[in-house]
This record gives sequence, structure tokens and C-alpha cells, in this order.
Amino acid sequence: MPYFALWQPDTEITGPPKKADLEGWKALPQSVLESRLLWVLGLLYTLYTSRLLIADGGVYGEYFELLFKSRAVHATTIDTILLYAFTPFWMSNDATVRGWKGSQGLLLFLSFVPLIGPLVYMILRPRDE
Repeated sequence: MPYFALWQPDTEITGPPKKADLEGWKALPQSVLESRLLWVLGLLYTLYTSRLLIADGGVYGEYFELLFKSRAVHATTIDTILLYAFTPFWMSNDATVRGWKGSQGLLLFLSFVPLIGPLVYMILRPRDE
């Protein structure tokens, strides 16, 4: 969490990475993260696991038991909620840097839809053509 307090915007970044910057072995991690395929697969996996969680309602009862018994579960739950609370800021920041031309209402809506919203944004966000 200290990262969020110490973060300052990078003024050198003016848009999405150029295609030339995503070529070669050194740029492989960034080119994978810029790929739409990764985010489509992530969205499909999220939808699949969500369906499994919804199908087995007993999991939630066990989770809430652990939430109040285990400090680790309690702390990770709070961390997850705090990180999720920053999602609208980070999505807005990325959209501004990339020159998002889509609806600001759509961006706001996607930033508040848990898990699926940010994945849909990652699929729709502007890329250098």
C-alpha cells in the first residue's frame, strides 16, 4: 500500500507503446500484457470460475467462518477491498494516457464492475496501430 502514497505520474508517457517497442525478446513481457488475447483468456477464465463459485453456495459460508477466525483471511480480504477501491483511479489514469475516445460513462461503469469490468477495459483500451 505504500506504493500508492508515494506514486507520482510519469510525464514521459504520452500514449500506448509503439509496435516497434514491443518487438524482440526484451519486450516480450510488455508485448504479452498489451495483447488482447491475454485479457480475453482472463475474462473467459473469470467467467468460468465465477460460474463455479455461484453453483456451490456452501463455499461462502465457509469463507465467512474463516473471515472471522483467521487473521490472514481477514487481512487479505481488507487488502483486496482496498486494492479494488483504487481501480477507478488506475483505469482513468490509463485511459487518459492512452487517449481513450470511448464514453466516460462506460469507463466509470467498467471500473466499478468487479473483476469483469477491468478485464473488458483491457480488451477495449486503445493500442498503437
